[in-house]
Amino acid sequence: MGHEQHRHEAPRQVRFFVVTASDTRGEAEDESGAYLKERIVAAGHRLAGYRVVKDEPAALRGALD
Repeated sequence: MGHEQHRHEAPRQVRFFVVTASDTRGEAEDESGAYLKERIVAAGHRLAGYRVVKDEPAALRGALD
């Protein structure tokens, strides 16, 4: 499949879920998460969800499941 066909058949909108891992920040302080959410929507995509979780393996696994 060439790039022209791929572009024609590709979805126009992608769903994203933003996960920020931090032990010191919450939603109010999460500037990078806010930036990503803003850019996703501005690009015409869908924000499926957003979470700030502790920077711990179990918390990250839980957020990604």
